[in-house]
Amino acid sequence: MRAGPVLLLLLWIGAPVHADDPFTHGEANDCFNCHATDPASLPEPRFPPPKIAGQEPEYLAKALNDYRMVARSHYLMNSPANDISADDLESLTLYLSTITAAQLPSWDAPVLDADSVAKGAALAEAHCAICHSPTLGSGAPGTPTLNGQYQAYFIKAMEDYRLGMRQSAVMYEAISGLSDDEIADLAAFYASLPGLHPSSGN
Repeated sequence: MRAGPVLLLLLWIGAPVHADDPFTHGEANDCFNCHATDPASLPEPRFPPPKIAGQEPEYLAKALNDYRMVARSHYLMNSPANDISADDLESLTLYLSTITAAQLPSWDAPVLDADSVAKGAALAEAHCAICHSPTLGSGAPGTPTLNGQYQAYFIKAMEDYRLGMRQSAVMYEAISGLSDDEIADLAAFYASLPGLHPSSGN
């Protein structure tokens, strides 16, 4: 009896399935050279690119389309966004939203000031939670989760809204009355939550 092919098939079926590698996956293969970099390798005033793994897919699609249309401008994003075809955009953003912590490197957790986190929690409840829920992540399709986002990126994004470099009447109204210290407290609070990847200590 020639059992060789059958045995090989059984061995293949029983083989462990390895997690898909975001660094080699289709259109995503270039994303994580930046979006999974060690934030400690970027001394101030540089800030880490935002975490995008696990992010809300409709938000990612809107962000990429904004870069394509130059509604948002960044010298490292406008050109790559234009390289993504309209047909690939939906599949890419859906894929990014499903990436887990185990598929990416992890970095040392930031040291967060407990008092700042507590103040940020109160501020988030008053100003942010209706859209950026700390428990649900985001409030509606197209609204990004902030849970686990880098502090430095969060602060830079808020500065851009204040200066009009990013356009959103809702965001401007929500943060225009906040001080720099309050923005920093919000950043610390959202950074303290589990959510986006790369994660810390996995």
